Amino acid sequence: MSQTLASDMVRKSLDVFLASVEQPHDFPVQEARELLANSAIPVLELEGLWQLTQRFLDRGMERKHLTGILRAARDVFELGIKGLDAARARVNHADLPPKEKEEGLLTFEQAGRRAAERHAELSGLLHRLETSPRQVAPSSLPENRSNREANGYVKLDDLTARLLAKGQG
Repeated sequence: MSQTLASDMVRKSLDVFLASVEQPHDFPVQEARELLANSAIPVLELEGLWQLTQRFLDRGMERKHLTGILRAARDVFELGIKGLDAARARVNHADLPPKEKEEGLLTFEQAGRRAAERHAELSGLLHRLETSPRQVAPSSLPENRSNREANGYVKLDDLTARLLAKGQG
């Protein structure tokens, strides 16, 4: 499935979710229970979008295309955060039994926190992709760069092993 198609599908679903929780009428107990019962849908959709985005990152692609994909996913997570916050506020004001309300609030809080973390991660990646790399003057580089006996020289295999070890730790 295309990432932009997936983002669009999740966005449209979240639009419906957000519209339903932002309605300005009283929120009877039955509607609050339906909201709690259906809360898994936006959470699962955001999780699926996150996993798909991770697969695109793992696969790798051209910078411009990746930037567009990450921007679309970040915007969807932003909408998801807004919807989850609105749902949490609705449940908080609903006349539900205390245990039911507490469980619902916890569900929305955890999902909102995960969405915020993922939004922040996507924003950081986008910032790195959209920021031009620093220009380095060749004259500022050390001389004898090809000398394997130079101070600080690291073999490519050693560097790769260190980077891989750091990523796992």
